[in-house]
Amino acid sequence: MSSPIVIQGFAARTNVRTELFDGVWETILPGAFDRSISDRTVDVTFNLNHGAGGSGLPLARTTAGSLKLSEVQTGPETGLSMEARPDELDPDAMLLARKLTSGALNGEASVAFRVPKGGQSWEHFDSHSMRTISAVNMASGDVTAVTHGAYSQPRLELAPQRSALRTRRASPDFTSAARREYQIMLALAKGWHP
Repeated sequence: MSSPIVIQGFAARTNVRTELFDGVWETILPGAFDRSISDRTVDVTFNLNHGAGGSGLPLARTTAGSLKLSEVQTGPETGLSMEARPDELDPDAMLLARKLTSGALNGEASVAFRVPKGGQSWEHFDSHSMRTISAVNMASGDVTAVTHGAYSQPRLELAPQRSALRTRRASPDFTSAARREYQIMLALAKGWHP
């Protein structure tokens, strides 16, 4: 039996100024993701390099229940938090787990979304422009493990694995308990005292 693969971390960080390219900076405000990801019909996938890595097919998705998204809005680290539970027998999931373990992928992450009307503002200065995003639409978007992300702060990692043997020992053995109870009931029915 394979061990489950769980990928967790931040797909995007909020309240972080990032220079996307020369002279263009961007910040996503806390709360920008919340409305969109709270809608259970919004379909978001988890991919490798925005679908350009591996087979190109999704590893997990919100509508299948294998991808959970939430937004952390307070504390030292805020942003779009994710937990993906891909099929552990999926070759892309195995590939991702191996690449994260070996360090070939260092945990960088990215997110694809649309900005709805009124969800952004621009400020232009002499040396640069600043885009501030206050709302996003995640419908048909993705969260993704990437080789190099536009933002350096988001990070994904493999969740610690529990030993199957340890888990098995911790579970009560209902079969032997039921067998013992049956033996006591049989002995009492025959007039014996166990």
